[in-house]
Amino acid sequence: MKTMPVGELKTHFSDVLNRVQRGEEIAVSYGRKKEKVAVIIPYSHYKQTAQRTSGVMEESASYKVKGDFKISTEEILGSDLYETLGRRAALDDRSVNQEMIMVIKQFLSQPPVTVSLDEEALKLAGAWSDDCSAQEIADTIRSARKTERFRGGF
Repeated sequence: MKTMPVGELKTHFSDVLNRVQRGEEIAVSYGRKKEKVAVIIPYSHYKQTAQRTSGVMEESASYKVKGDFKISTEEILGSDLYETLGRRAALDDRSVNQEMIMVIKQFLSQPPVTVSLDEEALKLAGAWSDDCSAQEIADTIRSARKTERFRGGF
């Protein structure tokens, strides 16, 4: 994995995006100590979920729940969230637990939010404050590199 300071990332932004699109992962360093603060990875790598193996500590750890152990839904959620769910549940004549299930089902039925690689890289660079979208800024940078006016730099 290549490591690149933020300044170099800004300078070679389009090249970095091309490399990431080809599958390369790039660490971004920041500050005098050049500490790694982020990694730019292809979206397909981000989207993959890690496989979890069940029972990894089966023989080295254990727990026991006593028979008199009780915890309420309110204690798990906290009183503010519990009250909010209670008000929503009352509107449809449901219990708080049923309302929690409905909220989770609604959330899971929504399509995932995707963010462009350009937008994520601009957030990491943190150098632009503009009314343009991330895509417009990236397109402007790309087109500026193709014109004679900007060949010597900004």
